[in-house]
Amino acid sequence: MTEQNDRAIDKPFHSAGETIEVLARLPLADVALPEGTAPLEERTLRMRKVVVESGGVIAAHPHANRPTILYIMTGRLLEFSSSSDTATEYTAPAIAMPKAEHWWRNPGDTSAIIIGADLLDPAADAAQG
Repeated sequence: MTEQNDRAIDKPFHSAGETIEVLARLPLADVALPEGTAPLEERTLRMRKVVVESGGVIAAHPHANRPTILYIMTGRLLEFSSSSDTATEYTAPAIAMPKAEHWWRNPGDTSAIIIGADLLDPAADAAQG
């Protein structure tokens, strides 16, 4: 069933039946971008869904130029990072905020789904979509 957008109907000015939980914050004032890259005001805020099949791998990539918040929605992932000697295991639901070069592997029996939001530098990350 769909409801018509009737402009004569009173629109609500107070929420009801709503719960909000902040999952992660990335203060833009704290973002130190590499020299020679696009400033924040030239970037695009992007959100993507990434599916990592069982046994799948996301190749190593940096985040110095692409501040990111990741929400592991389903599944299990191991994150390997250039800043740590040991892998970090994430089991959904979980939040990750990579800062160093990192890569992922799905050791689970099912697909893992990541929802990611990042500040894309269109010139430097053209292949990232």
